[in-house]
Amino acid sequence: MPLVNISSTNFDKNYLANITPSLKFFGILKNTMLALVISLYALTATCQVMERPTLAAGVVEGDVRIDGLLDEPSWAKAPVLDSFLTTVPVEKGQPSARTLVRVLADEKFLIIGIDCQDQAPEDIVRFSKIRDADIDEEDHVKIV
Repeated sequence: MPLVNISSTNFDKNYLANITPSLKFFGILKNTMLALVISLYALTATCQVMERPTLAAGVVEGDVRIDGLLDEPSWAKAPVLDSFLTTVPVEKGQPSARTLVRVLADEKFLIIGIDCQDQAPEDIVRFSKIRDADIDEEDHVKIV
């Protein structure tokens, strides 16, 4: 015995004719939504083209003093990264001064050298005196 016997029920033969326009609407809606999702995906992929900068480490040759000066020959030969953007006050804005980053490495050490070329170093915002202070309101370089 079948679970539903259409011939024995009060089935309106015009039912399918009545819902066909609704089914067509949902088909159009489904195709439109699919096109919208594909368009948004393509737009998102286009917006994310901007790649993060990369930098190869230079080789430590001889002694490198950790003294705040990048005057050893190894620093002069190291690749330079200088394509930075600001986060404050403008997200992805152009910095007011150039910053150069170089990295040196050998079998034991990784040394990061940062040269902040500020034209007016006396105007650098700084007031923290404690270790691990919250420096969000100060001028700073962050290594992540």
